[in-house]
Amino acid sequence: MVTKEETAEYFRNTYDLQSDDGTWFSVIVGLDDNRQIISGIDLEENFCRILTPIGCICESKLNDALDLMSEGIVGGLVRIGNKHCVNHAFFLDSMESPADINVLVYAVAKIAYDIKEKILGKD
Repeated sequence: MVTKEETAEYFRNTYDLQSDDGTWFSVIVGLDDNRQIISGIDLEENFCRILTPIGCICESKLNDALDLMSEGIVGGLVRIGNKHCVNHAFFLDSMESPADINVLVYAVAKIAYDIKEKILGKD
């Protein structure tokens, strides 16, 4: 089981942090072919939530985005304000090591990037 403190330290040592207030981390996630996307990580005492913004998906393309989400292994599609995000949450005690979280951060970021590129035509 990992703790909030060791996970926060892992984030500080692993990611190019854009912000860090102890519970909210904004990180640059490197993907294939030198592509990058910014993800937010909400780290609470017992759980972690990863959010990667896609942008505003119009209603006519929302089903296409949901179809792409169904191909992924993590995450769900949520709307925060006027932006859609790929969201994935889990309990910290389900992880053996903070490094295990890195796999989830990458997966959420990759799915978000792919949806953004295919649905919105942006990278």
